[in-house]
Amino acid sequence: MNRGRYKYKRRNRQKKRVKIIVLISVISALILFIIFLAVGLSLSEKTKKDYEIPGDDFDYRETEKEKAREVKDVQAYPLPLLEDGTNFSSRLDGIKEDANDVCVSLNKPDGTLLYSSNIASSFTYLSVAPNAKNISSYVEDIESDDLYTTAILYIPTFTETKDDLKADVELAIWGSVICEAIRAGIGDVLIIANGADEEDVKKLSALAERIHITEEKALIGLCIPDSVFEAEKSVSLIDGLASTFDYLAFDVSNADGDGAFIENMEAAIAEKQLQLIYYKMRVVLPRCASTEELDKLAQVVTKLSITSWQALTVN
Repeated sequence: MNRGRYKYKRRNRQKKRVKIIVLISVISALILFIIFLAVGLSLSEKTKKDYEIPGDDFDYRETEKEKAREVKDVQAYPLPLLEDGTNFSSRLDGIKEDANDVCVSLNKPDGTLLYSSNIASSFTYLSVAPNAKNISSYVEDIESDDLYTTAILYIPTFTETKDDLKADVELAIWGSVICEAIRAGIGDVLIIANGADEEDVKKLSALAERIHITEEKALIGLCIPDSVFEAEKSVSLIDGLASTFDYLAFDVSNADGDGAFIENMEAAIAEKQLQLIYYKMRVVLPRCASTEELDKLAQVVTKLSITSWQALTVN
């Protein structure tokens, strides 16, 4: 009898042990399945993100442009490279003490370069002003004062050249001049293309693209010609220019109207204020007789929520 009970208890213990082992196995398998499922979902999400195809409205060009080139806001005081009666060092010393940026002109409105250029020595089309120094020496002096340099380049092609084939050659040369200045250490270059109209927008955009091919990280701006602002398709033209140039600018240096210049300038900016803010445009101010006078104009610009401006070195 005792032996029978012993066998019975032993069988019960064996059954319980088997049940426990089965239960542990089931629980372990369930845990492994959950872990496997979690890892699988994680890898699936990662793969999905890595190979996700952007929508039709995704702008690859804009994304790459943002990665490669960032345009800073400037409050750039005029610094002539050449000027009768003073030397460059004294003009540099005369820049406002709390200034962070200066604006230089690479050439005159007629195209004459204000620095000695290796490019100019290769093309008879380009002329250089007397006593001009190498652009690198100017930049070194400016950088030694911890100042950022934005430059203006005038392109007279659209007012002087009617032959479109000749114009293409001239634009290519001006593009090389800009690349030369960028390589010398100029922070960014603003093109002023006097005489350009809505028919020339494609040529200007092509110029910006060629410059970026040569100097991928070059910062190139365009001062929007009045004719483009006034064109019937102004919105689409400016939008196209904004996609090829790194920044755009609005010139108020010759603002006219019924009031004093500062009132005319304020009215001109206010009229296009929404566009200026939307495209983060710079405002181009005139060369003033004094720093105090320029600061008054700058205060008007700031009051109208424009964060970036530069003053001409020649009027």
